[in-house]
This record gives sequence, C-alpha cells and structure tokens, in this order.
Amino acid sequence: MSAVSLDPLQLAVLVVLTGLAGGVNGVLGHGFSTVTVPVALLLLANRLLNPVLVLLELALNLGAFLANLRHFPKVAPRVVPMVGGLVPGIALGAWILSITAPGPMKLLTYLLLFPIVVLQGLGLHRAFRSERAAALPFGLATGLLYATTTISGPILSLYFHNQAYAKDEYRAAISFLRVVEAALTALAYLGLGIITRDSFALAAPLLPGTLAGLAVGLYAARRIEEQGFRRFCVWFNVLAVSFGLARVLSPVLGADPVRIHILWVLPLATGLAVQTRGFGLFPRGAAALDPKAGPAYDPHL
Repeated sequence: MSAVSLDPLQLAVLVVLTGLAGGVNGVLGHGFSTVTVPVALLLLANRLLNPVLVLLELALNLGAFLANLRHFPKVAPRVVPMVGGLVPGIALGAWILSITAPGPMKLLTYLLLFPIVVLQGLGLHRAFRSERAAALPFGLATGLLYATTTISGPILSLYFHNQAYAKDEYRAAISFLRVVEAALTALAYLGLGIITRDSFALAAPLLPGTLAGLAVGLYAARRIEEQGFRRFCVWFNVLAVSFGLARVLSPVLGADPVRIHILWVLPLATGLAVQTRGFGLFPRGAAALDPKAGPAYDPHL
C-alpha cells in the first residue's frame, strides 16, 4: 500500500495524527510512536507502518536533538554506553520483524508494553545503584522494542526518570538516543528490504505536519505546566496500549473486544482520574509544581 492507495480521509487522519504526535514529542522529548501506533495500526499493516514511522522519527528526533545540542556534552558520558545495547537489540528486533507474522508480533508487543506503561502511570520506580550497569540491558530492551514496534518512549522515560537529570539535560539525552535508534533501525530495515519505495511515498506527505507539530511542541514546552501534561500523556499511553492489546486478544480469545475493554479500561480510567488529582495535573496554590523543575525530580514519574 502506498500513499496514493489511501483514500483522502485515511491520509488526512494520518496527517493530523502524526502532527499531534509531533507536538507531544516536542513537549516531552518522546511519545511520537506511542501516540501514533495504536490508531495508525487500524489503517495500515505493521510491515508498512514501522518503516514510515522510523523515517519520520529520524527527521523528528534530529530536529529535537539539534534544538537541545548545547546540553548534550553534559550528558554524553552517561548516555553513550546505552548505544552498546541498542546495536544488538535493533539487529535482533529487525530480524524478528522480518520473519514473524504480524498477529503474534502485535500480541507480544502489547504484552510487553502493558506492564511497563502501567508501572509508569502508577509512578513506581527506583533509582539504579549503577547507572552504567543498567545502561546496557536498558539499551538492549529499547533497541529490541523499537525495531519491532517503533515504540521506545515508555522504556526510555522509565529509565531516565529514575536518574538525576535536569530538564534540558533529559531532553538532550533522550533525543540523542532516539536519533541513534532511528538511524540504526533505518539501516537495518534497508538491509532486510523492509523499507521500500512505498515507505518513502507515504512518509513524504506526513513529514511537513510532523515537523510543524514538533515546532509547536518545542514552543509550548516553555509555556505550559509540563509535569501535568506529562502525567496525562503517561495515562493516555496506558489506555492506548490497553486498547491495542484488547484488539489483538479479541480474535485469540474469541471474545467481543468491547467486553475485553470493559474488563480493564474502566479500572484504568478510574485510576487515571484518581492519579490525575493525586499527581497534580490541576495544581492548586502552593501545591502547584515548579514548571522549571526537571522531570527527574517528579517523584511520580
């Protein structure tokens, strides 16, 4: 399927979706694929969607990295070791994607992502005793998940929010890793024939809106209550991943997807409402969060 084989409404949905996701990425430093994938998979097959998103994220994250380049020297010694895990993880993930049927791959992906985003939403975390020792396995897991699903934000966010990163340093670190993972995955996809002319044909009309969204997000990041927005996006990730998992499990279990949704979406929505108040999405008075504080100092992320 190429861009010309999508009807105008489908293409418009993808343009709006990737533009909004680019804005989220601009504000938080990640979130593009996590916002895009659950909806876009309703329109495109995974084998076509993945390379398109990788091409878009290569441009998107390069722009984000250049915007935060001046802060990178401070964090380079801490994040470069993760690249050692990214390389084998991406190679393995791209190979798995090339030989695995879409159905089992989607199920495995959602089963892995679901507990990660739930823990992230509940704010459960511990700082690592040895950051260098944790960098390699986290890099491996990030590369494996990104190459198979194009989603790595939840793992990277979980890793970085356990460490003492200031806000600008966090942005520089995560944008660097996302540029590296997108570039390495694009190379792996090219080598395996996963990226085709159709991938470029579909990415081309989505790129302007994606970059425009990034610019708006970078502008808004300095002017909104970022921690509250971050918590909202974390719980959106929980609901989006649960939605995808329900759709994948429906044919496996032979159950109506609506019933599967009710089993966990309602409790998760209740948790969203409770945690939103507890985490200060709507801060009041002295309880309001300092918008200049870095994400590493938020005890709930």
